[in-house]
Amino acid sequence: MALMSHTTPSSHICNEIVQFRPDYNANYGMVNRVLSFMPPCQTRAPLGLHAGSALVRFKRGGQFTVAASPPTEDVAVAAEPLTKEDLVGYLASGCKPKEKWRIGTEHEKFGFEIETLRPMKYDQIAELLNSIAERFDWEKVMEGDNIIGLKQGKQSISLEPGGQFELSGAPLETLHQTCAEVNSHLYQVKAVAEEMGIGFLGIGFQPKWGRKDIPIMPKGRYDIMRNYMPKVGSLGLDMMLRTCTVQVNLDFSSEADMIRKFRAGLALQPIATALFANSPFTEGKPNGYLSMRSHIWSDTDNNRTGMLPFVFDESFGFEQYVDYALDVPMYFVYRNKKYIDCTGMSFRDFMAGKLLPIPGEFPNLNDWENHLTTIFPEVRLKRYLEMRGADGGPWRRLCALPAFWVGILYDEDSLQSVLDMTADWTPQERQMLRSKVPKTGLRVPFRDGFVKHIAEDVIKLAKEGLERRGFKETGFLNAVADVVRTGVTPAENLLEMYNAKWGQSVDPVFEELFSLLKIVQVDTSGPKVGELILGVKLVSIENPCMKRPSDQSLDGWTTLQQSEDSTDMGMEFHVLEPPKTAKIRLLGVDITVERQPPVLIDFLGVQTQSCHGHNRWKIVKHLFLTDVGSNWGHLQLPKADVKAHILAAMDEEMVRALRTPGKSRWLRVRLVDDDKGTVYDGMKLTYYSSSKGYVLNGSWNKMCKNRCLQVNDKVGLYWDPNDKTLHFSIRERAPSHRDHAGAGPAAKRACGD
Repeated sequence: MALMSHTTPSSHICNEIVQFRPDYNANYGMVNRVLSFMPPCQTRAPLGLHAGSALVRFKRGGQFTVAASPPTEDVAVAAEPLTKEDLVGYLASGCKPKEKWRIGTEHEKFGFEIETLRPMKYDQIAELLNSIAERFDWEKVMEGDNIIGLKQGKQSISLEPGGQFELSGAPLETLHQTCAEVNSHLYQVKAVAEEMGIGFLGIGFQPKWGRKDIPIMPKGRYDIMRNYMPKVGSLGLDMMLRTCTVQVNLDFSSEADMIRKFRAGLALQPIATALFANSPFTEGKPNGYLSMRSHIWSDTDNNRTGMLPFVFDESFGFEQYVDYALDVPMYFVYRNKKYIDCTGMSFRDFMAGKLLPIPGEFPNLNDWENHLTTIFPEVRLKRYLEMRGADGGPWRRLCALPAFWVGILYDEDSLQSVLDMTADWTPQERQMLRSKVPKTGLRVPFRDGFVKHIAEDVIKLAKEGLERRGFKETGFLNAVADVVRTGVTPAENLLEMYNAKWGQSVDPVFEELFSLLKIVQVDTSGPKVGELILGVKLVSIENPCMKRPSDQSLDGWTTLQQSEDSTDMGMEFHVLEPPKTAKIRLLGVDITVERQPPVLIDFLGVQTQSCHGHNRWKIVKHLFLTDVGSNWGHLQLPKADVKAHILAAMDEEMVRALRTPGKSRWLRVRLVDDDKGTVYDGMKLTYYSSSKGYVLNGSWNKMCKNRCLQVNDKVGLYWDPNDKTLHFSIRERAPSHRDHAGAGPAAKRACGD
């Protein structure tokens, strides 16, 4: 995953250095000169580089395009060799001021056939990718005739060697935005996968199937790696085919800041491994580890993995990491749309024009960028830092990992406390934690206590760091806070269920960790309140307009306490008087759940309809990234609410125009922004026959810009049959908007607030 940023005026490099600007539609072409960095200056000021294609401008003239990776592109034939200073400058160019720090999240998941539990085949994956591209406006990424991924703005979907489905998220400012992005991705994947009979499993290691059962993806670089892995370790093929991870990518302001975050990240990586340990099964049986995924890295290829003890040397900096990377054996180079096997060869020789498969040819910076992606330590340096120690998991924990690292590394006080805590840890102790945590997790002894005690201190620091950020993000730590409180890792919970209610079968894990949230059915005997996307089975929904005292228990109701710092993207409720069933009020909707407490509700969003005459805003929703991102251009509407409150009130002729069987149709509608009185005549209500879903597009992007709409803003819509007009209003601004973008009078006026 690549964090991307806009160019800033100054840089770590002298003033002859290049400037980059984003250009996603650039045509990749051959050029006649090398990208050259000047020697680093003494002052470490930031320059943001775009990790996709970028226009490079030299002060002394000339320009060319650097392509995105992956997929790699032929972009430059270097006329003169790169120097080590160029490579150092490339890493240093990631420095950026704190106000431009962002959060990038990557997460992988296993696709499987719901009926057989077998892994998805490539033809199924191709169908899934093609359908997502068609329905949700993603750009296809091809290798030859094969679709191997998707791109949409700064997000990408890619395939790991065994078909693991990965979202590399955009660089985002807050954890609310990050979690909304996760939700949007899961919603889109679910919309297509459900029709195909495909599910997705959030876990760190394939629990049921062996290597021979895993399909190989048609990507050239993976063929090279698959042939090389058995030569350098016994578990490399398992790493490629049977592991899933979630990682977070974070920025730094300077070389000194990078060093501090790198050291804190490496020291605490085993703690993160313990908290997120979620891979205790191999081929249907317990494998003796809590994080088999983490253990596998210990015998994959020791030349490119591990805890990097040299990071703690006084001399460490960008240059020392470059020296390390130059000595990591290569995998490949990409020329003429083909991967050339260079396994075991030296990048130093490549820089001297002595690479045997392509003698006399020098590398360009794209070759260097690709080489950096083939290095797999616990923390990896590119133009940002990647925290790589956590197992893949279900929805709730995908949001917890960035919360954990942001709270520690993006807050100066918490970061310094971690550095002070770990300052006297020896290389041997750090390696001991790395080796033992995958097996026994929080129960690993350390000095006069256990890893659990370190985790307690670290979670406290992470929470304090998030509180000081001021975005109300601490609720995203709830998932790992529970692990610390109980001392039981996710893997140990799975093992307990395996030995008890699962009858020593791993098959139920596919349902337990189903990473897509299901649209569940409601009791049709009462009034419907829209589609609820929850992680629990609904028994009934009561009329949301019924007046009930909120400060006391009533007959049939159980006193509930909402957990502190719960978030709109994932609420946790603890039942104080455990019954067989419990009723919970969520965003004004009373729902009954049938589950033993504590009751956990994970949801993408609740679309509620109001009682007649109670509230004119018939459709109310919190905006997701797919609703407000400039690359989407549409507002996703809940089907049930469209049918109940728009189609039901429309003329029959208008409805017929939308619902021609077997076709995707649109209807031009007039929309009035009731807050400002602005009329949008170019809005379209579009029906997609493939997903049987509705979106509002046309002038939607224009409205987003005019009203400064952002993730987690709460908006309302209703259809007025008298003037055949769709009405719009912002019901509530997101916390980050209220606290920041919309705080000043000028900003409020600009956004129409």
